Amino acid sequence: MSSTPIPARPEPTPERRLLRRRTADRAAARLHEAMSEGLTRRVTARYLDYRVTRFDDYPFLGRVLAQASAVAEAGDPAAVRVSRTPRGNLCVIRLHGPDWSLVLTPGRPFPGMLLAIEDYSHLDGGQPTVWRLNPYRFEKRVIAMNLAILAALDTPAQHTQHHREPQ
Repeated sequence: MSSTPIPARPEPTPERRLLRRRTADRAAARLHEAMSEGLTRRVTARYLDYRVTRFDDYPFLGRVLAQASAVAEAGDPAAVRVSRTPRGNLCVIRLHGPDWSLVLTPGRPFPGMLLAIEDYSHLDGGQPTVWRLNPYRFEKRVIAMNLAILAALDTPAQHTQHHREPQ
């Protein structure tokens, strides 16, 4: 069985990285607002106000899933941001990787919602595409990533960097 090689990609520009990070931060903030309002997942996806595309056939998904837990464990405030409920529980997690960003809501064993933005996606109205992953399609890899992220971040609010709203 042969596999199709994944083509090499050029290094993204600093402007493109900044655009991806800002898009992820805005999506995380909107997701936090929606979660605070108690909106359902279906309504929340529309509330994000981004073109949300299925992430199932993204060729670099394995690399993103493998790197995400390491980013969370490192705990760099520039790369990891969490928002919490008034009771101190995790609400939204935003991770910035080298050329990707993930936004997820906690859930066990799967995240409630999992969004990805990457430097190489096509721009839609000047904004990168926000990909929505169907976690059940990549069950083992998503569960492993999700549980590692939660283990790294799901500590009492007084022991982690606390942000009411992602920026």
